[in-house]
Amino acid sequence: MVDTEKAIIGSVLTDESVLSEIMNYIKPYMFSTPIACALYTLFLQMYGHEKIEILPIIQQAESAEIPQEVVAEYVKECISGNYTSSSIKQYGNMLIQEYRSREIKKAVEKLTFMPNKIQGEIADLMAECERLRVNDKPRYSTVGKLAKKNKDAYFREHEVGLKSGLA
Repeated sequence: MVDTEKAIIGSVLTDESVLSEIMNYIKPYMFSTPIACALYTLFLQMYGHEKIEILPIIQQAESAEIPQEVVAEYVKECISGNYTSSSIKQYGNMLIQEYRSREIKKAVEKLTFMPNKIQGEIADLMAECERLRVNDKPRYSTVGKLAKKNKDAYFREHEVGLKSGLA
């Protein structure tokens, strides 16, 4: 069985030109492992600006959650898997199917099957299925998520005080 995520990462590491074949429909959030997600995000950031090479990728992918040794071992497994870059579109399609499968499973697990909530749950499940069918990330977010996401940037970018517009 092909490990789809490793196949994609390994294919891009051996031939970065294949990234152009999948970058428009494969998104980082589709990867189930944080390492693959981080590596693919780096690929997208580097593509067209700098050459995708193994050592810089390993160094840049290191984070507090993923030690450099773990990233290096994962990259080694991806390259030694002998995945062919000519099959990148197949790997991409397989990844989309795996992503959809995981997401629909999560949606079904959220169901409570309570009679008084079933109409809303059916509507939510149908919306999730449609989103997955068109391969789109949700376009909505709760106010709490937006506030949490933007809080640090807002206070870091603005000076303390009130601007009057006068020099």
